[in-house]
Amino acid sequence: MNPQEIREKFFYAMSDAGMYDATIEWVAPHYKLMHQMMHQLVGASMRTHDDNLTIALDVGSGTGTDAIAMLKTFPNLRLIGLDLCGPMNELFKKNARENGVSDERFALIQGDLLDPDTRGMIQGVARTRFGASKFNIVTSAFTFHHFSTSEKQEAFRFSHEILSSRGLFLLGDLFNFGEEAPWLTQTIFNWEVEWIADNFEQGATAAAKAGQPELALKLRSLKEGWINHYLMDNKLDGVTTQLRLLKAAGFQQAGNPFRYWQVGLISAIK
Repeated sequence: MNPQEIREKFFYAMSDAGMYDATIEWVAPHYKLMHQMMHQLVGASMRTHDDNLTIALDVGSGTGTDAIAMLKTFPNLRLIGLDLCGPMNELFKKNARENGVSDERFALIQGDLLDPDTRGMIQGVARTRFGASKFNIVTSAFTFHHFSTSEKQEAFRFSHEILSSRGLFLLGDLFNFGEEAPWLTQTIFNWEVEWIADNFEQGATAAAKAGQPELALKLRSLKEGWINHYLMDNKLDGVTTQLRLLKAAGFQQAGNPFRYWQVGLISAIK
C-alpha cells in the first residue's frame, strides 16, 4: 500500500488522528466496554504465570487506548506497539507521557503485520529491547477487519508462532454474521452506519449552535469519511469463521466473550 493509499484509507489515523479519541465512540458502539473486557482478560491471563516480566504485542496500537491502560495497571508489563500510521505512534507517545508511563517500558514500530520485514522487526525489538524470544500476550483492536480472510489466517498463524505456551490472544474488532446468520449481516451493518451518521450529525449540529462552524464542518466531513470507509474498506468475517481460523492456526479455548452489533471480542489461548 503506497503512502497516498494509506492517507486516504486511514484518514482517521493520519490527517485526522487528533480527532480519533474524541469521536471513536461515535463509530464503535460500546467501545469502552469492549476495551474494559480486554483489560480484564489481560489481568486474568497475567495471574496464570509467574514470569518476572510479561511481554505484550499490541497490533494496531493507535493512540494507546489499550496499551497505556495495561502499562499503568501492570508494573511488570513491557509492550511493543505496532501501527501502520506514524501520527498514531506520535499520539501514543504523548498519551504515555501524560499518563506517567516511562518510554523504557514500551517500543513503537511503524509497519504492517502482513509484511515479513515488519514481523522480523517485531521479534528483533523483543529480543534487543526486552530480552524476550516469545510474547505472553498479543492484543489487537479494530485492525484485523482491514485484512482479507486469508490475511487474517496469516496474522493468526504469526500470532500463534510468537506466543509462549498458554499465551493469550485477544481480538477486539468488527465482525459480520457469516456462517452464523447471514441475513443479519446487512441488517446490522445498516443499523451501524445509520447510528454513525446520526452521532456525527448531532455533534455537528451542537457545534454549529455553539458558534463553532469549523468544527461542525469537520465533523460532517468525518461522518462522510467513516461511512465511506465502512462501505469500501472494511473486510469483515464472522465470529464463527475467525474462531475456526484460530483453531486451524493452533489456538485452543477460542471463544467470544462480548458482542454488540458488529463490535465483538474474541479470546484464544495457545
